[in-house]
Amino acid sequence: MKSIKNTPVIELKGYNFRLYLKNEMVQPTGTHKDRETEVIINDIRAKGFHACGCASTGNAAISLSAFAKANNIKCTVFVPKSTSDEILKMIQANSAEIIKIDADYGRVVDISNEKMKGIYNANPGVCKIRPQGDECIGEEIADLNPTIVICPVNNGTHLAGVWHGLKKKKRHPRMIAAIAPGSKLAKSISGFHQKDKKILDAAIHESRGRIIELNDEEIKTAARELYKKGIYCEPSSATTLAALKKLILDKDCNKNDVAVCVITGDCKRFPKLIEEIEKG
Repeated sequence: MKSIKNTPVIELKGYNFRLYLKNEMVQPTGTHKDRETEVIINDIRAKGFHACGCASTGNAAISLSAFAKANNIKCTVFVPKSTSDEILKMIQANSAEIIKIDADYGRVVDISNEKMKGIYNANPGVCKIRPQGDECIGEEIADLNPTIVICPVNNGTHLAGVWHGLKKKKRHPRMIAAIAPGSKLAKSISGFHQKDKKILDAAIHESRGRIIELNDEEIKTAARELYKKGIYCEPSSATTLAALKKLILDKDCNKNDVAVCVITGDCKRFPKLIEEIEKG
């Protein structure tokens, strides 16, 4: 099982500058996490581990468990007790052991770090190679000569990896972190836990970027715009377009910019969530 390289780029019309969406929804499990997981699985095998684990609100667990199953590696995932049945069923389909913890994601990460003894720990902040998977995304969008790149951010792993990939190709756009710490909708980035804070802060600083906080109404508005164009992404991914709209309102971009919004996850796996967004 391999992640897909050179994922599609979609040009979004209707803006007075060039705007592209980097579509990671086509990955095997529907999210950019497969980029990270492929690197992790290769590291697991190289180091001789036979079991792995991670803490997750959903996407990382689905990805790791799917790739682990394909490679005959035992997988344990630690999830918040509030994790939806839809997500749990997908993890169960991959034969992973699920450990529910009555805490928020940040605390689940901390507890799982204590429990993962003798197995490969794939958690952000601990698994230092995880951002390497995201570097490919940066390398792939470099030919667009972007001046602005927007990523949804919780831990910061993804944005930092994309930034390093862009730097490898001698591109230095402003990196914009779209965050939604209080969101009930964009659950995969709710909390803004920054488990990879050091590399996140470095990427924002080096690129002269910024962090933009979004609320659920702003996320819904952006998601509906994308859905009308047939792009059924997760609310967390829609934060990238919502953040771009704030840049426009702040007059922090202009007609000479080339913006790329990374669409990290597919929402078609969660029909109830699509219904909730479309109902308003």
